[in-house]
Amino acid sequence: FIDQKGNYVNFGEEGDMICTGFLNYNQPLIRYRIGDVGVPLSPLVNQYIQMPRVKEIVGRNDDIIMLKDGRRLGSFNRFFADLEGFKEIQVVQLDFDRFLLNVVPSDEFGSYNQEKLINSLTERLGEVKVEIRQLSHIPRSSNGKFKAVISHVGKSQLE
Repeated sequence: FIDQKGNYVNFGEEGDMICTGFLNYNQPLIRYRIGDVGVPLSPLVNQYIQMPRVKEIVGRNDDIIMLKDGRRLGSFNRFFADLEGFKEIQVVQLDFDRFLLNVVPSDEFGSYNQEKLINSLTERLGEVKVEIRQLSHIPRSSNGKFKAVISHVGKSQLE
């Protein structure tokens, strides 16, 4: 688990997961950046082996937003898990403090549901601007996958 500068992170802190796999003898993957962000747990140690452990997988590296205060957040599905009134939702980060929620509404969707969506996001992110755009469907990527989070905040903006 490493940070953005390539340094090891402490146990309990988020970092990019770097893995080694020897299952394919013809092409072993050594120190392979898999694209996931996780939180390491202290390793399991006995007299024969030291085995790293994972406390939590935060999400895909490209499914994580970065806030001005340095917080990195993923797993937005838990933000909206207990809310109703929509079939699908996509979080788009336009800037550090500006978000767009693409929503495919259900028949019951109304101003109450919009307010609950916005409150759910601002309770976790703080003072951010949130716009809701209702769509008949959320476009899929070229490989047909649904992208739940899109961030337009580049690494150059963080430096």
